[in-house]
Amino acid sequence: MRQSKFASIALCAAALGLGACGSSGGDDGGGGEAASAGDYGTGLELGTRVLSSAKVGAAVAPWYRWNNASCGFEVAEDHPSEYRADVREVTGGDAKIGYMHYGNTDPFGIDNSRSIERVAKEAGMELDVYNLRYPSRTEPNNAANSAIVKRNRGLIQANLDVSLLPGFHDIVEGEGCMPSIQLYVAIEGRPAMGNHWPDVGTEIGEFVATSARERGWSPRETALVQCTDPDNGPSVNAMFETVKRAVADSDFGLAPGDVHDIVCKQSESQSGYKRVTDWLTAHPQYRHVAFTAIDSIRMQEMIRAIGESDLADADTLTAAGADDESSRRSVRAGTQDMSVAFFGERFGEYAIPMLQDLMAGNAVPSFLGTELVQLTRDTIDDYYPGG
Repeated sequence: MRQSKFASIALCAAALGLGACGSSGGDDGGGGEAASAGDYGTGLELGTRVLSSAKVGAAVAPWYRWNNASCGFEVAEDHPSEYRADVREVTGGDAKIGYMHYGNTDPFGIDNSRSIERVAKEAGMELDVYNLRYPSRTEPNNAANSAIVKRNRGLIQANLDVSLLPGFHDIVEGEGCMPSIQLYVAIEGRPAMGNHWPDVGTEIGEFVATSARERGWSPRETALVQCTDPDNGPSVNAMFETVKRAVADSDFGLAPGDVHDIVCKQSESQSGYKRVTDWLTAHPQYRHVAFTAIDSIRMQEMIRAIGESDLADADTLTAAGADDESSRRSVRAGTQDMSVAFFGERFGEYAIPMLQDLMAGNAVPSFLGTELVQLTRDTIDDYYPGG
């Protein structure tokens, strides 16, 4: 197992005179903090860029830097004005890292995994892959302990149940002294990347309001139904509030009683289908209904329930985040009206640079958001040509 953080402090202090620990310097990560510059990072050294910079959709403050002496993250007061997601070749230091996916159970997650594995290889980083087996409540800690045994120096991890994170961090930081990038979910005090969920909600809300108005719907005959999932935490579910805000700010306002948040847990089989079917049965009074969801997984279940209802296609709107192959097929087929593209097949071009920066002692945003694009039948070929 890796030495404890207290042993790491002692070893680092002894080696400082030889420049054997801390960051490689460089021009990517800002200046020093109260601690010695040698305390930051894990000793990774970076060279030239090997891939074109990915387009950043959001870089949320505060910024963090990894302090390898204290085995924890610190707020970085000195950092670049903008974040560049540059994948660079490794020129020195231990570049063995771990990637923990939630199960590779859906096209979006599989796209993420393939991208991270591809980009790590491009950068010359050795990658160990772990399966968190969501919704397992034990496998995340098992994976964390395995990462220590395998001597990973940093992690990219996709825990979807935020209630497990305190114990998980106790292992990877307290025992393994390794920085990690959280995927999908913004968490306080640690860096994360994915899509900026409030912006996703705004995209969906503006689409719903504009489309409903263009179709000539009456707000008094319209409902907004949103498939939420409390297991994903408040940072993800924040999108549903910005959906409501965007609709309310438009000239297609809905009464509060016509907005319905239902719970569709990914951890429960066919939850989206069952909850939407129940809602449609209980609310026959609406002539028009707009449906929103976090991701394609739930939206596909919602679409099935809608297809078995008496609602005509012209009287429903369907829009969701976390675009993947299944949602793109639905958009092309006309069964899903809009999908917010997160470009899951490029996630590695964001996550790997963040982890590289942390390991090299540089500062990164608390949340790095991907580019967001509305995919409809009119626009999808601009981004995914040829079907």
